[in-house]
Amino acid sequence: MNDAQSHGYRVRVLHAPEFDAHGIAFQEGEDRELLEWRSVKRVLVAEVGEPEGVRTIVFELIVEDGPSWLTYRLGVDPADDAAEIARELAAGLGPDGAADSVKSVAADGTPTQWYPDLESFEQAVVEERGRL
Repeated sequence: MNDAQSHGYRVRVLHAPEFDAHGIAFQEGEDRELLEWRSVKRVLVAEVGEPEGVRTIVFELIVEDGPSWLTYRLGVDPADDAAEIARELAAGLGPDGAADSVKSVAADGTPTQWYPDLESFEQAVVEERGRL
C-alpha cells in the first residue's frame, strides 16, 4: 500500500481514478484497485493553497480501517473539471456520504472551504472524523 503519513494522518492517493456504480477504480503500481462506495464514510473537499500561488482542489475520502481511519486523496487543478468529480462522488455516496462542500463543488465547481496548506485541511478532516 502506498501510504504517506503526516502526524498520524494516513493518506493514500487515488491515481488515474475511474468512477462507476461500485466505487472508484484507481491505479496502484501496475494493478488496478477498487475503493468501494460502501466503505467511504464521508467526503470533504476544499481548495488548498495560497490565493496568488499554486492551488489545488483536494477531495478527502474518509474510510474506516479497523480501529483507525485511512484517507484517500484526490487532487485536481482548479482549471480541471472539479465539478464533474464532485458530481460522481455525490452520486456514488448518496446524500449522507458527501459533505455540503462536495455538493457545492458539484453545483458550480467552486469549493466553499479554503485552507492555506494541506496540514490545515487535514486538521479539519480529523475533526470531521471525530463526529462520525
